[in-house]
Amino acid sequence: MKNMLMSVLALGVTIGLIGAGTYAYFSDVETANNLFSAGTLDLQLSEDGITYYNDPVDPLIVCVNMAPGDETDPATLYFKNVGTMDGIVTVDVSYVEYDDPLDGNAAYEYAAVAYGTDVDADTFAKHLWVTHASLDVGPNIVYYWALQVVDYAYGSDWDAAIAAFAVYDPDGTAGNGDELPTAYGLSKITLYFWDGYEGTNETFSPDEVHYETLQVQLDPSVGNEYQFDGINLSIVATIIQVPET
Repeated sequence: MKNMLMSVLALGVTIGLIGAGTYAYFSDVETANNLFSAGTLDLQLSEDGITYYNDPVDPLIVCVNMAPGDETDPATLYFKNVGTMDGIVTVDVSYVEYDDPLDGNAAYEYAAVAYGTDVDADTFAKHLWVTHASLDVGPNIVYYWALQVVDYAYGSDWDAAIAAFAVYDPDGTAGNGDELPTAYGLSKITLYFWDGYEGTNETFSPDEVHYETLQVQLDPSVGNEYQFDGINLSIVATIIQVPET
């Protein structure tokens, strides 16, 4: 009986020890709050360097009533990074046909249909020369733009680019530095904010402004069929994050 009692007591102690193992240790939990937020890239445009817009509805540059040989006054377009991150800006040019409201005249429309005198957007753009382009009052870089059109859109073939009216060569000597890109030619490439041919891209820091000044000329050789016709030219500017080096 004594041996049996001791066994029962021993069993009881063993169970007690097992039970004691189920109690939790003291603990304390602390939480650190961390913030991860994406920066912003936001580019806005202005025609006066004072009031900036996102996707302005009204044209920033307007030139109407051009006659053959007319050259516009210099027009400046400002680009401002209003975001929180550094960015590089690229510019793409596109256009659609513009018909003057007077083009609705029934007699003119009859003539356009009968004699084929209506000029489409591509034809007009091929005869709209870019005679001056500068960045932040830098040097005239129209030749660099013409060279980029030739290299990137026509495989460095000057004759092909000139024949396509993507580049205008005033003296018939291709590649001597006096060539002008046309609006049609610029629509074939992407432009960067640099002051030379494939120079260093300009970085737009937050609140930084750069601007581009342009002049264009209507080919002096165009005829009466260009009356009432034109293009709405869009400059689509894109800001991208500066790649890590």
